[in-house]
Amino acid sequence: MRRLPRKRSPRTPKDVVQTLPTPVKDSVVAVAVAGMAVAVWAHRSSSPLLGILVCAVTGLLVSPITWAHHLVWVVPVLLWLALADDRPAGGRLWAAAGAAWFWWGAIWRVPHGSGRELADTVAQLLLANSYTLVMLAFVAGIAAMLTVRRVRGAGVTRGWTDPAGSDIPPVAVGDPSEVPR
Repeated sequence: MRRLPRKRSPRTPKDVVQTLPTPVKDSVVAVAVAGMAVAVWAHRSSSPLLGILVCAVTGLLVSPITWAHHLVWVVPVLLWLALADDRPAGGRLWAAAGAAWFWWGAIWRVPHGSGRELADTVAQLLLANSYTLVMLAFVAGIAAMLTVRRVRGAGVTRGWTDPAGSDIPPVAVGDPSEVPR
């Protein structure tokens, strides 16, 4: 009896990426690039903490394996929404809703085990993937918040000190014609 060559299972992140279909790879790259761009923007125009949180959530989104216990980043995100000076309007309400959603454990409300998840309805698929959808909404929401603040000229203004020790004046968002020359 002739044996078929055994297919090697992916062992490295590069192997995992090579096994993905092209549209999935493109989507992952797009989410990674967009998420990191929003993280840099948040860090520069709002706060370093927000930049770190967006970066962490982006990492969870593009990771080939994100298990429920990896979502520990929800805790600092909820604290930022509830307590930070640069939180969005309604941040406390968003924090309460997010805490309730994650506490309820939406992903565990879908039938699973013994192949039952292979026959999910559309509603069950949305519920099972709700944490991913919430994370995508968080990154998109931060981008929208920063855009609105930039348009309204209400961005958080802050300066920083460069490594050489000279103070760099804060950058304010507004009309470039108003900048003193």
